Amino acid sequence: MDKEILKKIYKFCAYQERYSAEVKRKLHEMGTLSNEVPLMLVHLEEEGFLNDTRYAHSFARGKFSQKKWGKIKIRQSLREKGIDDTLIYQAILQEIEEEDYLQTLSYLVEKKKKDIPDLTQPKEKAKMIRFLQQKGYETSLIFKALQEDR
Repeated sequence: MDKEILKKIYKFCAYQERYSAEVKRKLHEMGTLSNEVPLMLVHLEEEGFLNDTRYAHSFARGKFSQKKWGKIKIRQSLREKGIDDTLIYQAILQEIEEEDYLQTLSYLVEKKKKDIPDLTQPKEKAKMIRFLQQKGYETSLIFKALQEDR
């Protein structure tokens, strides 16, 4: 293994949480030989610099708490990154409490009502629903939240 590339990839992984596909892509960009990439990935995992489970948990927790993303958007984003569905499911289950999830959905409804005050109008209600769907919330929960909001 190239010591210089290893040193750079350690720094890359230490800077922030990374996932396997991202590190693999970075190793290729750095000119790592194709047959060395799997060895380096294993080495990084063994040294604790790379862990897809830890990444998925951190991502789910962060996107929910900071950006108020729903489970659908979090799941979709992690899938696009090549994270295994089992890891995604566990991360969402363990990092997002159901009560917090529903409270956040209600908070988003209240916040958005400043821009869309009359939810009795079909066009306005549709705008609210689209906004919440784009945030990644389940349609059934959106309708329930809007029903309770009356």
